[in-house]
Amino acid sequence: MSSHSIGLFIDFENLIYGLVDKYGEQGAYETFKIHLLSEFAAKYGEVCCSFAYADWRIKAVNQWQIDLYSRGVELVHVLGR
Repeated sequence: MSSHSIGLFIDFENLIYGLVDKYGEQGAYETFKIHLLSEFAAKYGEVCCSFAYADWRIKAVNQWQIDLYSRGVELVHVLGR
């Protein structure tokens, strides 16, 4: 494990749209797991901060708000696409 501190910045809206394009809406919901991103990032150092950027009013992305928030990810609202 590295002794570096890193930040995790997630373009969440585009991440989810990519999963929806590939797997469909239900498949995206079943496929995306925030802990997998956290585990991947931890390979590069200690994650000191996590941010997820999206227009949180959009149904396709807002269903993950509670899971992200409960894992310490700060939600950043971005208006529009």
